[in-house]
Amino acid sequence: MTERLMTYAEMEVTLRRTPEAVRQLVKRKRWRRIVGNDRKARIAVPLDFIESSVPDDSPRSVPDDTDTTPRTTPPSSIAAIPDAVQEPTEPTGDARTLLDMLQARVAELDTDLRQARTKIETLTIDAGRVQALEALLENEWQRVEEWKAVADRWALQAERLSEQRRSWWPWRRSA
Repeated sequence: MTERLMTYAEMEVTLRRTPEAVRQLVKRKRWRRIVGNDRKARIAVPLDFIESSVPDDSPRSVPDDTDTTPRTTPPSSIAAIPDAVQEPTEPTGDARTLLDMLQARVAELDTDLRQARTKIETLTIDAGRVQALEALLENEWQRVEEWKAVADRWALQAERLSEQRRSWWPWRRSA
């Protein structure tokens, strides 16, 4: 059994599957994983699996008519082939469901983003208010310290005055 080493990204492109589908496939098939120096996992994928599961990109061949007379209108089988070769532009089935889920998730994330931005604006305004209040509080602390100094000066002066004992009769002097 010959194998080809492929990264997950290479497998996604080659097998035309989503990253989660590739991971689940590797897990389910229990293929060997090798981690390289670039820290990327390389999976040993059997070549027969790649050949059997890779869709053909070659255009479908149209059987030639043996009739050599020129036709003005193409036969219905030839007219239908270009539609069959073209990929559908509208999602169908699981793709539509996945698309609806993703659109709902995008809308949900959009509302979350709006709410977060509103919260950021509110918090920014609140932060400005807090800074202003902190500045006012600092000013008030300075005023308190100034009044404490004034009170200390008055207390010191009162103490000095109490040390100088005066008589309540200033004209009467003690001998």
